[in-house]
Amino acid sequence: MDEWAHEVRLNIWATLLDGAVPSAEDLEHLHRLWAARERLSEPSRLALRICLACVQLAQDGMPGLREELRIFLAYYLSRDGSAPIMNLPVPRSAHELTLEWLRGRELSWEEVFRIFGRTANPDRIRKLLHERLEQLGG
Repeated sequence: MDEWAHEVRLNIWATLLDGAVPSAEDLEHLHRLWAARERLSEPSRLALRICLACVQLAQDGMPGLREELRIFLAYYLSRDGSAPIMNLPVPRSAHELTLEWLRGRELSWEEVFRIFGRTANPDRIRKLLHERLEQLGG
């Protein structure tokens, strides 16, 4: 089940990174996983919780929030512990950013801001994400 949860999260992360809201099918999978979260390993359950909180933020209508979420996700996903794929071209802008390129890069906030061509307040998105995580519970 952890493997399926991982695949669902990857689909959702890629969609959110593009600035879009996940499809109804992906959301259904996410909610089914959340309902069965006790069958997941602890790390998978935590990752699922973060993913669900990010989806909720993406669905929120706050101005600029989706772009700040993309910036946060670029930072967060670059630190997922994966080995980076070395032969991928470096994105020149946020429009060229892919989940495959990000994973394992361990980017600093400054590097992420440079890719997006702007700065953001990572504390704002972290605070909102933390609030959503608390609402979700375990």
